[in-house]
Amino acid sequence: MIPIERIWPLLGGVALFIFSINFLVLSMQSLFGEVLRGLNAKTVIRSRNSFLMGLLSGASVLSVYSCTNMILGLVNSGIVKFSISALFIMGVNLGASVFPWLFTFDLSHWSYLFLFVGAVGHFFIRILAVKLLSRVILGVGFLYLGLDLCITFFSSDTLVISNMLVEGHHFLFLCGAIALGIVVSYFLNSTVLLIGLFMAFFYTHNISVELSCAVLAGASLGPCIKLFLNSKKGNIEGQRSALFNIFLNLFSIPTSLIFLTYFSSSLELVQSYVGINLVLPFFYTTLNAVNIILALIFFKFIKESVFKLIPNPQIKIPQRLIAFGRSDELIPATALWQGHKEMYKLKSIVDRMFDQVEMYISDVEGSPRQLAKIKKYEDITDRICKEMEVFVQSLMENALNSSQAKEALSILFVSKEFENIADYLNNFVTHKTTISIEESLNQEDLDKIIDLLNKVRSFYEICCSNLGAGVKYGPAEVQKLAGELKEECEDLRLNRDHQSLSYSDIIVSLRKVRSHCYSLYLAR
Repeated sequence: MIPIERIWPLLGGVALFIFSINFLVLSMQSLFGEVLRGLNAKTVIRSRNSFLMGLLSGASVLSVYSCTNMILGLVNSGIVKFSISALFIMGVNLGASVFPWLFTFDLSHWSYLFLFVGAVGHFFIRILAVKLLSRVILGVGFLYLGLDLCITFFSSDTLVISNMLVEGHHFLFLCGAIALGIVVSYFLNSTVLLIGLFMAFFYTHNISVELSCAVLAGASLGPCIKLFLNSKKGNIEGQRSALFNIFLNLFSIPTSLIFLTYFSSSLELVQSYVGINLVLPFFYTTLNAVNIILALIFFKFIKESVFKLIPNPQIKIPQRLIAFGRSDELIPATALWQGHKEMYKLKSIVDRMFDQVEMYISDVEGSPRQLAKIKKYEDITDRICKEMEVFVQSLMENALNSSQAKEALSILFVSKEFENIADYLNNFVTHKTTISIEESLNQEDLDKIIDLLNKVRSFYEICCSNLGAGVKYGPAEVQKLAGELKEECEDLRLNRDHQSLSYSDIIVSLRKVRSHCYSLYLAR
């Protein structure tokens, strides 16, 4: 019987080990999230680079769930296509397999030094990059301290482990271990945590290598199932990408069962050449690589199966910006990048709305078809803005630093300004339709309105140039243009011989567009 005083180090070690894994992953996300976001912001995700970007994402933030969550959000909002997301997900799975390799180094004797260096850097140095790096060092120190406590306990002679766990690797045991990996990782919602726990258990020689490998094979599938269930609240493309993620990790089940049942002796060969510490990382990385190779070989078949299981609906489901899972599962930096992508999508809709407005007012009567398109675009901007509000609120529940919180609020403010511009453009064409029905609009008045609209459109482009790359305009110059445009609107509204309320409303709508364009400039 184990003395009670020997239990406490085990419980403390397990608790510290679980905390350290979560702390390390969050620290890696904070440190590399901004770098990853900068890379994504400067690079358009295409077929030729999506796998590499997924690889870098998975390797830097050590979280398959969070990275896949992000790409599904981009798919749901229509920014990324299915085939591109599939390559990205493959890269994420392979990149995240670097985590088990952290356990291959014997750094337990250095854990206290890591804790001291990390604590000094985190609490006494104000440079943000140093503080984030110090958090990673702290995470590594906690990780090896907890691992050392667990190993000390399980290595004790007073602990008796069943020979079925240490030596057994029958087919039924392997199936049970895979099922255990799936179920536990589903409820933990973390592949990394389960991998860390079972690798620690394996290194104490209390479980066979075959059963440990089987648990690792099932650990990747649990979060995939949860992500697919979450994707049900999105659109069809997002569900298809989530289902592909399940198929990708499903390859590991029969592959690992066949290998561990008939060819497990080869693991002993790996152990004899490279050591016991490298067996599980080698197996897990190889398994992910094999999954990707099989997925590429059978990609056409998988895609057809996915499209058959999730067919196109009779009624098109609108693309949406969704934060899957809880707010603490979001990576703030990459979530902000996702918000920026949606913001530029909103701008593109307002641009198209301007184009349709210019075409609609080019004639006194106007085309009903173009008017319907304008109304449709206005409805889309309302929906996207509401989604942005919910998304940013979810993000603000996370632990953001001051610059990230400021940027999240800025994204929300900019999206509201785009929505306001769309609303007043809709009012503009509505009043123009009214005055056309009243037959109180002549060609001369129409030409003046068209000229004013063109100037407002030019001012809009100037204000939007502050959102990204391009020529920047100074505050004084933009303020001067805004004032001149306001005076021109007032002159045109007040100096018409035959004044009508509808004509005045047309000019007021354009003046309001100008006002919100200027607010858009100030927001960034």
